[in-house]
Amino acid sequence: MHWLANRAQVHRDPRTGRAIRIVGVAMDLTDRKLAEQRIAHMAHHDALTGLPNRVLLRDRIQQAIAQAHRNGSQLAVLFIDRKEYTDAPPEIVRVVARLRVARRPSPAGPPLTATSARRRRSRRR
Repeated sequence: MHWLANRAQVHRDPRTGRAIRIVGVAMDLTDRKLAEQRIAHMAHHDALTGLPNRVLLRDRIQQAIAQAHRNGSQLAVLFIDRKEYTDAPPEIVRVVARLRVARRPSPAGPPLTATSARRRRSRRR
């Protein structure tokens, strides 16, 4: 994909008002746009893990709240403290970190809830 900016100016004959020439410039903005995208990604993701950070989380929660308000629907947000998952496999931690607000949760509940409940029960024994 390439980003281009074009500017042009029409030069007219002062007596007839007809266009006699067009002078223009085309600029390739691809490098600039890619740099802007990298900066936006760095502002919203952790540099070490690449996972979304709090700024992005807050923005997405605000968007979900606004959408739920517009649609007259309900919204639930699940917060899991990662400190409780220090002994969990990295795959589980990544799933927890990438949780998204579900529009239509299944009647059985999300699989992570069942997994975390089983893990907590096994720790109590």
